[in-house]
Amino acid sequence: MISDILIFSPKKAQNAQKKKNYSLPEFLRLLRLFGANSSSFFRLRLRRAASSVPLFLLIGLLACPCLFAAPKSINARIMANLGGINITGLPKIVFPNNNTPELSRIGFACSVTHKTSVSIGGSCRTEWQITGLRTRLYFDHDQNLIWARPNLAVETLYKHLDYSDKSGRFTAKIQPGSVEIRQANGQHWSYVDGFLKSIYEPSLGSVEFETDKEIVLRATLVSPTGRSRQLLKIEYSDSGLLKSITAGQRPPVVFVWSGENDLVQIRNLGSKDYDIAYTEGLISGWRCSDGKTENYAWSERSNVKRDSDLGRATLRLKEDANFLYEYWKAGGLDYVVVRDKAKNLVSKTRISNRGVIQYAPTGGLKALYRINHNGAWQLVEPQDRNLGEMSGASERRSLIEPE
Repeated sequence: MISDILIFSPKKAQNAQKKKNYSLPEFLRLLRLFGANSSSFFRLRLRRAASSVPLFLLIGLLACPCLFAAPKSINARIMANLGGINITGLPKIVFPNNNTPELSRIGFACSVTHKTSVSIGGSCRTEWQITGLRTRLYFDHDQNLIWARPNLAVETLYKHLDYSDKSGRFTAKIQPGSVEIRQANGQHWSYVDGFLKSIYEPSLGSVEFETDKEIVLRATLVSPTGRSRQLLKIEYSDSGLLKSITAGQRPPVVFVWSGENDLVQIRNLGSKDYDIAYTEGLISGWRCSDGKTENYAWSERSNVKRDSDLGRATLRLKEDANFLYEYWKAGGLDYVVVRDKAKNLVSKTRISNRGVIQYAPTGGLKALYRINHNGAWQLVEPQDRNLGEMSGASERRSLIEPE
């Protein structure tokens, strides 16, 4: 039996909301805690595990612009101006799949996203988060219902709200041994003993699931007349590693792993093949069958012991196929400078414990944040206007003084 459990009980960051001011290390630590705007997280290891192991907290800015509770227009532009990295200097890598409409409609779309895992001691290793593989329900210590969805989102349905979320999108009907989650779009998700059994989608009908606990193995669409059609099939190797994902009648997406459990090849993902290279477990590049290639050069951070003690990655990206990355520190502020390969400025991003100010040749973006009572970052003061170039002496000096 595959016992590759991914879901962990929520942890509260005690007293985080009581703080008035945050140092930069605290700010980055809180990004890791709250960046996903959730108190529970997935860890994708894709191997057999006899028991769960503690999850290294996800760094909030790794994946997508929606990780801050801010308008996408601001965050998407800030992230886009950072080239191939996030604010912490780690690479943004997503391999999208050309999903079937039925799977997208019920929330089982597949994508493959790079994650830089940080171990005790600060060493870094590549892991991959793959959506559409698993889902589970469980109750936390306050008897709130935690819903870990297949798209890696985690929703909380609160007991004091009659098991609804705060937005009113999801409501749970709880019976002994089973739970049905009803969505505003008309979908009904049925779980037995915390594991998915079926989804009713008004435009499709009933989708029945075969699972190994939280791990989805097969999804079958059953028509009102009783005819069935396979929507999804997921296979694992004898060692518990993900082997293939078959969506409908399409060719299976095949995953090939090395003897060190590194994902070295993906075939038929969005009709493309990817070959992935590593150096000591950390991604060093990839090549796509459409001719696109990417290479990564890493540099060690200046204060390895400090970053290691804080549980932060001790490496960050120095260069990829399109950009050069520089990192400076001055006056308690961090700066990230992105240039193209001709060394033309792409952006200068100043990071403080309140938010981000980013300058580009055409102007600037400003976004200030605070931590709300739920521990999530909330936009306080967005500004989308021409801030001009950094003209102050201290700002000019900060861009020429190394960390």
